[in-house]
Amino acid sequence: YPRFESRFRFTEIIADSINIEQAYGTIGALLKDDPEIELNVDIRAPAYGGISVQDIRLALQANIAETITGTSDLRILREADYGFYHKADFNIDGESVSIRNTALSVLEEDVRLTLVRPFDVMTEGGAVRMDTLSIVSNAGATLDMLYNLDATDRSHVFVNASRFDIGVFQSAILDEVFVDGVFSGSIDADFTTADDLRISTTALLEDMVYGSLQLDLLDLQLQVLDERLTSSFHIKNNGETLFESEFDLPFMPGDPETFADEFFDRPVSGFMRLNRQEISEFSDFLMEMGLAEISGLVSMEMFLDGVAGGPDLSINFRMLNGRVS
Repeated sequence: YPRFESRFRFTEIIADSINIEQAYGTIGALLKDDPEIELNVDIRAPAYGGISVQDIRLALQANIAETITGTSDLRILREADYGFYHKADFNIDGESVSIRNTALSVLEEDVRLTLVRPFDVMTEGGAVRMDTLSIVSNAGATLDMLYNLDATDRSHVFVNASRFDIGVFQSAILDEVFVDGVFSGSIDADFTTADDLRISTTALLEDMVYGSLQLDLLDLQLQVLDERLTSSFHIKNNGETLFESEFDLPFMPGDPETFADEFFDRPVSGFMRLNRQEISEFSDFLMEMGLAEISGLVSMEMFLDGVAGGPDLSINFRMLNGRVS
């Protein structure tokens, strides 16, 4: 059978928020009754929205018949031996797409994240079914995820993590780590229509680092059930509570102008408290808000009561030895 093969190279690719310094590779085809296609592409210095991504290498093989079958090999490489790896087999039959993910791993200097077992993702007629994605690390961390969407637009999301280092994924894929820390918790949510929404979230982020800011613990508990949202959030450092809040509110997704009057008669309650802190410790956040030079001891309390249509809100804010420039 005749074979076609071509090489390509593009430089300085700009498309909306995507910037690519260079992309090159080969494309080949075996021209028989059911053609076979091969694509190999290297993408150098890609960026999305100003965020730099590690170099990408993709190898794709496909057999084009009544159904399209093939394999893919994706590598996002920080160095030759470190980065993100993914392999999959796929089958496309009209509107039905099935992907068997056979390998998924993240390799860093001291951490190895690997897939426990292959998992399938299938889509057909707008529905999505995903087996549980399970990842473990050599340090004992675990991560389980799944997502399903049925034909009635009912979505289910589940995430469960234990001692999962979020910086490892970022360093493998991105040019820098934006937020580091060790995550444990779970997300269990069902989404359908505005009157059928359920979310249950427990999240702990330990040893968080964001720029110069370091915190021991961020603890979030959040639940949406029966058209109410309850939450609890705490930030701790050096054994002390820096920030805490609790709220119990009526909640419905959608445009409040379309809600029945009864919604605005529902009770609201909650509080937010920032214990006395030197505000310059949060310099990275302040710089993002254009406040590069600000110092002083600040504390704040906020209390919420009443009903959704007419809440009672009181705020006490104190600043000692404050300076803003």
